[in-house]
Amino acid sequence: MSHTVGLPLSSAFCPRLVEFFQVTSLELQNLVRRGESEQLEFKQSSAQFPRAGETLCAFMNGRGGQVLVGVRPDGSVVGQIIADKTFQDLAQVLRRFDPPIPVETERIPAGTEGLEVLVLSATPTTDSLPCTYYGRPYQRVGTTTSVMPQKTYQRILLERAFAAPLGERGCRRNDRRTGHPGDSPVDSNRDREWPVAGRHVGRRYD
Repeated sequence: MSHTVGLPLSSAFCPRLVEFFQVTSLELQNLVRRGESEQLEFKQSSAQFPRAGETLCAFMNGRGGQVLVGVRPDGSVVGQIIADKTFQDLAQVLRRFDPPIPVETERIPAGTEGLEVLVLSATPTTDSLPCTYYGRPYQRVGTTTSVMPQKTYQRILLERAFAAPLGERGCRRNDRRTGHPGDSPVDSNRDREWPVAGRHVGRRYD
């Protein structure tokens, strides 16, 4: 069973796009055996959705990836009961992304007693770069998710600006010549500092 939480996928895909298809129980076991990687993370339960949000943000800023909810860090598949509240909690997490991101979900049976693994797949698009979560951009290096350095964030902003249509780029150059602060996505973030832990500033999407 699968559905999308968030917004429809954009038709303008990132050149580094990695598309994910429906995961079967056998494919789940193969994924788990390979262990965590630059594009795969394990979370034991939906109680870790807030941390999973950081990783999804990093995936959106990188080559995409999947979070398996119901798998311990050591690769043990424990599963959990997935109910309506599970998706409500996930929706709350997704409201903290800017810009809003699409997340494909898959429910994979995990043994008996109705336990399942929830697979969250994030596919980057040009419209999603750079992506922030609670006002902070994240990156994925190996199996580690961390706050993106300011220089990397600025570089992505520049790449997106130069990837814009010629007319739009011309307008941005003219704006910079006027000297008005905030006219350029690069200028407006030049002195930006990421909020410290416990004082995140997020944007809510209802």
